[in-house]
Amino acid sequence: MSQNASRAVSRRRAVALASGAFALGLCAWLTYAASERAHALTAALQRLSCMQLSVRDRNGRVLRQLPSACGGAPRGRFTPLAEMPARLVQLVRLAEDRRFEAHGGVDAAAAARALFSSLRAGRVVSGASTLSMQLSRLLHAAPRTRSLTDKLWQAWDALWLERRLSKPQILEAYLNLAYYGAGAYGVGDAAQLYFGRPLLQLSDAELALLAVLPPAPAAYDLRRHPARPLPRRRAHFLPLAAGGDVPL
Repeated sequence: MSQNASRAVSRRRAVALASGAFALGLCAWLTYAASERAHALTAALQRLSCMQLSVRDRNGRVLRQLPSACGGAPRGRFTPLAEMPARLVQLVRLAEDRRFEAHGGVDAAAAARALFSSLRAGRVVSGASTLSMQLSRLLHAAPRTRSLTDKLWQAWDALWLERRLSKPQILEAYLNLAYYGAGAYGVGDAAQLYFGRPLLQLSDAELALLAVLPPAPAAYDLRRHPARPLPRRRAHFLPLAAGGDVPL
């Protein structure tokens, strides 16, 4: 074997060793990062029990507040899914994740459509986030972002959450953690803040307004900009309005 050939073989071996070391290091880092995210999600889910529970009558009026399970000041009022109107759940799924019951945390069809739309527009125009992916962001208290890295981690988190929580539990957690603007965290607080009534006393039109607030709570703040969410509400629920199911 000539000297040049020997050097070429040595270079290929060095590249192969370096590539292998990089791949092993990347795998180790991804495993560590995934483990840390899983621990963070577990801790965040446990903190849901620190939200204040309310005892309500059949009309949804608060009779008394129970103390936080963690002691100290409550972190917000927790509204069980069973005490939320079925119409609200329907509207949230229509607005945020129409295939919620069909996917396992990541909606591949929606992701493909979002990728196609983004490539055609030359920029990210849709994140294809499912409710489970949005719950991941809320549990990590992370800002809204459309970066590919964050979306991939949210997708991993969503798969993790779907293996450990039922669909109703995911909906319940999302609706209690989502920010609705003006300092209202959770749909129960939002109902009281914006309409002065509990969820069970709201009209379908009012529930439809709440359903479209979380994507842009500052822009759609009903106290400062009461008209801004109306076009979004009509765009999402026009078929229901046309059928007379939701007066918009």
